[in-house]
Amino acid sequence: MTRINIFILFLFSICFCAYSDAKVEVPKKESSLSFKENKGQISDQFSKARTDILFAGSTNNLSFYLRNNGISYQMIRVDKWKQVEDKAIEDIHPKTFNKVPDQTTIYRLDIDWLNANLKATVVKENALDGYDNYYSEVCPNGVTGVKSYKAISYQNLYNGIDLKWYEKNGNLKYDYIVAPGIDHTQIQLEIKGAESIFVDKNGVLIIKTPLGELTEAAPYVTQNGKQIAAKWVVNNNFVSFDIKNIDPSLPLIIDPLIRFWGTYYGGNAYDEFYGNAVDASGNVYASGFSNSQNNIATIGAHQTVMANIASSGLGDAILVKFSSAGVRQWGTYYGGLGEDYSHKCAIDATGNSIAMIGTTTSTLSGAIATPGSHQTNYGGTGSNQSYMGDAFLAVFNNAGVRQWATYYGGPAGEWGSGCTFDVNGDIYISGGTHSTIGIASSVAHQTIIGGYSDCFLAKFNNGGARLWATYYGGSDWDIADACRLDALGNIYMTGQSRSKTNISTPGALQTTLSGPYFNLDAIIVKFNSAGVRQWGTYYGDWGIDRAHNCVFDATGNVYVAGFTTNGAPQSLPVSTPGAHQTTFGGGVYDAFLLKLTPGGSRHWCTLYGGKGDDINNRCYIDQSGNIYLIGTTTSTDAIATSCAFQSNYAGGDGDTYIAKFNSNGTRLWGTYYGGNGSESYCAASLDLSGNIYLVGTTTSNTGTVIASPASYQAVYGGGLSDAFVAKFDGCIPIAINATDPSSLTICKGDSTVLTVVGPCGIKWFDAPSGGSEIGNTPAFTTPNLTTTTTFYVNESSCGVTSSLTPITVTVNTPIAVSVNVPSVMLCAKTSVNLMASGANSYTWSPETSLSCILCSGPVASPNQTIEYCVVGSNDNVCFAKACTTVEVNFPSSLEFSFPTAFTPNGDGNNDNFCLLGWGHCNDNFHIMIFDRWGEKVFESVDPNFCWDCIYKGKLLNADVFVYSVNAVYKDGTKVSKKGNITLIR
Repeated sequence: MTRINIFILFLFSICFCAYSDAKVEVPKKESSLSFKENKGQISDQFSKARTDILFAGSTNNLSFYLRNNGISYQMIRVDKWKQVEDKAIEDIHPKTFNKVPDQTTIYRLDIDWLNANLKATVVKENALDGYDNYYSEVCPNGVTGVKSYKAISYQNLYNGIDLKWYEKNGNLKYDYIVAPGIDHTQIQLEIKGAESIFVDKNGVLIIKTPLGELTEAAPYVTQNGKQIAAKWVVNNNFVSFDIKNIDPSLPLIIDPLIRFWGTYYGGNAYDEFYGNAVDASGNVYASGFSNSQNNIATIGAHQTVMANIASSGLGDAILVKFSSAGVRQWGTYYGGLGEDYSHKCAIDATGNSIAMIGTTTSTLSGAIATPGSHQTNYGGTGSNQSYMGDAFLAVFNNAGVRQWATYYGGPAGEWGSGCTFDVNGDIYISGGTHSTIGIASSVAHQTIIGGYSDCFLAKFNNGGARLWATYYGGSDWDIADACRLDALGNIYMTGQSRSKTNISTPGALQTTLSGPYFNLDAIIVKFNSAGVRQWGTYYGDWGIDRAHNCVFDATGNVYVAGFTTNGAPQSLPVSTPGAHQTTFGGGVYDAFLLKLTPGGSRHWCTLYGGKGDDINNRCYIDQSGNIYLIGTTTSTDAIATSCAFQSNYAGGDGDTYIAKFNSNGTRLWGTYYGGNGSESYCAASLDLSGNIYLVGTTTSNTGTVIASPASYQAVYGGGLSDAFVAKFDGCIPIAINATDPSSLTICKGDSTVLTVVGPCGIKWFDAPSGGSEIGNTPAFTTPNLTTTTTFYVNESSCGVTSSLTPITVTVNTPIAVSVNVPSVMLCAKTSVNLMASGANSYTWSPETSLSCILCSGPVASPNQTIEYCVVGSNDNVCFAKACTTVEVNFPSSLEFSFPTAFTPNGDGNNDNFCLLGWGHCNDNFHIMIFDRWGEKVFESVDPNFCWDCIYKGKLLNADVFVYSVNAVYKDGTKVSKKGNITLIR
């Protein structure tokens, strides 16, 4: 019985309800990632409905569930596999076994949005065609019409903040959109279920779980198209954003930037990818070697288990197919009881046939060759080269079903290194051989071996019949690394030679081997489709040189990549004057990139390398004629540009690098790709959109340098090395003006930011041609403008300079706004009418105690002294501002009082008893004055009274009188006072 270990966190694991009769009523277009609504079909493992889940989806080995207060991630890992006999075919075939999970671990991680609006409006965007119907224990009456969507938005998740989830290049992606003036610190995330949470030195948020790490790249935050500084903040298991220099008048977009994808591919031992190919749909095939017994083959594959487990465990060739989004389609071992490697793979023009070439020491015919093939039996090896056995060629269809396969070799040992299809589906292969028989056809350019070892080149039709084959070599050591066809059907072979004969043709670029006997030169040779040599040349100086591969542009020019050592240039210097790098960078090896005419004449050649070693160098070409040089380096200098995916060497024993050149040999950019281990044996292919698919081998097993979050295999397999596949955008040409439309109209005297899509090679000009360069970044800040101005931009990141439609900034005339209420003084709990003029629209601030903020005349009722400002506009472009201060007085600052004595003698000095300090904030007043016997001699409600000491028509005698006062201020404060006053006569 299958055993499943489930880590149950925070209630239950989550699953789509199990069902055997789910029906899809309408065919639905497949999508790499979408959001399926929950209408009652989602349950926990106890078949209880999970109504808290709104949408669900998956990306590779990661499932996700959107709730109204967060997102849950569920990870799955197969810990143990077992073999199950396939009963379906036992009657017609020997027993076969399928590999199925025997022990599985499921782990769930919850991320909650703290203090979020649980009633946020959820908007479903871009519904996919079709729908699903479900029937199960949790929904026995059926849940029908379940739709999937490309994007989901939570509107007003926080006050003024929206959250959008969507798919980009096969990855799960999200953006926070923060309205102007809104506090972004409302966004608080609580992560439940992580072993640890931290931010690494590159600003990446790492969420560590028992099943691996989930990561979020450093936040990418923009305002008005311009990036501003931002970082993650972690406090225990709470996460937030720290964003600097925010303009409160502009919206804010928080977008954690994620690359296309990258994945490990490997198990518990040793895994490598050496070759790859991509079809017109972006499906990528990778071939290589593995001696891991897990994580390699898919159920139902051509060969689901490694063939030599019971013997030496030497390893098998492997072939794997991924979609353009990085989702594995299938994977297979290929091999027998010996050791089997696949060095290259290729795909035909239809995308239906995949060829894989390699080397094998397996002698069991059925494992390697098919009945009736060109060579059904192992040729044997007497070579002292341990890596040689027989070459093999195997052809599969795009579903992973083998069509035919053959050994290729004689008794002394071969190495199969290159394969390619022509437009008719015929296949050319190349490699090296020690054998004197079994290689060349009876009619060939060279029918006998020339020396210790020779290159070989052979052509097969699409049914597996050999059409012709030839040796190629002289009296010493020769080996071919690759072969490639140009658009006219000519086949080029590249490699290395120590032979002084049979290599070059008269009049070639370099007709003789350079240096002493032990020297090795690169070789390039051209044949037509019938196997007739057109020309051949050495290439190298007085050291060691090797040509790994070549590619062609639309006019037939040849680009060759390889390596060279720092030999004395006794013959042909490797680099040409004016090249990107004309001198040796250091170490033992530098890369070289060479451009030849179809006739073999040199256009240019550049070295490429720094103070370390730069090896295993190959080149590739895109639809625009840009060249990509790829290899392995230990150089910490001269490799990467500032506009790069990875600008710095990561350490370890080597990083992969990618450098992009235009057809003139100008480097456009360069990047490292690697971690703290070793990356090597890299190869690449490009799709029709210029995306780069990179494969290789890695020992880097930490962080997210190699594998992106939620990729097919996000965690290192655990052996000595893993293979890897990564997809890059090789070129982002300027396609659109990304400037916020509101930035294209400004007010006189202001500046603005213009933004275009394109990370490298950007130049801004003030005239369409012959103008001055005024900027060189994708986001360009204009000078302060006084008139409507047009700007021009071009870019060269794709190898050719392309221009964008001119971008015009319209400059509007400023306005004047005034407030017709001068600075005023109010009492508490009183009001004043403010009135602005001069514009069509108004915005008052602050909002405190205003009856309206978008009107021209709000009523202000402040409780403290405050300055009110109004911003007016006629066009929402030009704005003017005016302010007024409203001063508010309080009772404590205007306490009234009385004199303690007065002298009504008619001298005009202190003749009357009057109130002192009565202010405009007092509201009503009542005073009574009594003599010593309690008789009331005066009373008034007028705060402006003055008593002259007359009572009943007579002036009173000198005495002491008592007063009693009750007063009320306009804010409702009541005051009572009593006191004595002395009448002096």
